[in-house]
Amino acid sequence: KELDDFIGWDESRMEFRLVMTLLAIQMGFPDFARQIFQKLMNSQNPSWSSFIQELEPREITNEKRVFQNGFVSRIEPGELSAWNQLHKELRRLMEEELEFDPLPDLSSDLIHEWIPQVTKFSFGTGKIY
Repeated sequence: KELDDFIGWDESRMEFRLVMTLLAIQMGFPDFARQIFQKLMNSQNPSWSSFIQELEPREITNEKRVFQNGFVSRIEPGELSAWNQLHKELRRLMEEELEFDPLPDLSSDLIHEWIPQVTKFSFGTGKIY
């Protein structure tokens, strides 16, 4: 049963896609993984579209060339391109996946099950949980 849920033979969960996405965030963007994982752990059943939308850097209206997103209140100038890249790549992934098979829902249960498993293999996120 556990392997079927992980691999997604019944196509209802396909947890490995979530795990692979979390690992990609942790390995590809280790400086941001802690903030992202902590916010996901505190979210109540986030959707993929809202998660990806929150990643997008937005200019703070009353300050010129100062950006924020749903994960950090102020993006450092040297980090802006990396946040943009993360947002772009995850949006592309979601669009490609929707074309074939949808990603599993970002349920609180899956988030709470897999983020602690993924984070324990990194120095940057290993002490979160």
